[in-house]
Amino acid sequence: MKNGKFSSSVSVSLRYQAEPDTEDGVIINYIQQMSQKVSTPYKRTTILECWKNHWLPYAYEENGSKTPEQLRQLAIDCAEQLRAHAQKLEQRYGCSLPSPSPITPSTPSTNRVSQPEQVSLPSEVKPLINSLDFNL
Repeated sequence: MKNGKFSSSVSVSLRYQAEPDTEDGVIINYIQQMSQKVSTPYKRTTILECWKNHWLPYAYEENGSKTPEQLRQLAIDCAEQLRAHAQKLEQRYGCSLPSPSPITPSTPSTNRVSQPEQVSLPSEVKPLINSLDFNL
């Protein structure tokens, strides 16, 4: 990002190794197996959709190119996608989550989007995250 704006081109590549019997190893193995079954454009779309549904409103808020109302609508759209995915999980695995609390309409003084939670990463992961070369 330059001067509060994203550069004209960004890319991502990620190299991460995990023991096969850990949660990280299981998901990496699943993604690798899935990627052998589908085309590259589909893989990119799937990965980016996951990122978008989790982080896009925050990214646009940081970027400064969306109005508060646009951010609010984007957050609603992302939440709907995440809820749809949660429903797929519930149906597939026969579980159910409690119903979400009703959303209260925001007032002008409270329509600022909250910041994402800070995640504490293990010290051995921080250098990996800090040195990522984004290239999909």
